[in-house]
Amino acid sequence: MAEQIFHRRADERERRLVADSGWLWGKAPRQIAGNGPACVKAYLGPLPVGEAGYSFRTGVPPSHYRSFFGVKGAIWDEGATGVLDVPGLRGHVRIPVEVI
Repeated sequence: MAEQIFHRRADERERRLVADSGWLWGKAPRQIAGNGPACVKAYLGPLPVGEAGYSFRTGVPPSHYRSFFGVKGAIWDEGATGVLDVPGLRGHVRIPVEVI
């Protein structure tokens, strides 16, 4: 089975940082005023044509899926297998990714 492809809407700066480092970072969701657990979020499938951002793969399975404003997404929660804390940056987590 092929690895799932995900995408993030982002500017060129973020795309380069993620591609160069091999890490996608996340923090607590804004909707919870930063008081929820840190997580990495992305949309399912490749980046739609005409959108700014990047597509990626990861060997870390999502903790769960949910809709973000009607578009299906994936979430990797803090503490889940393969989701790592960012050294020296409290409340941030990361997953290894390959930008494609």
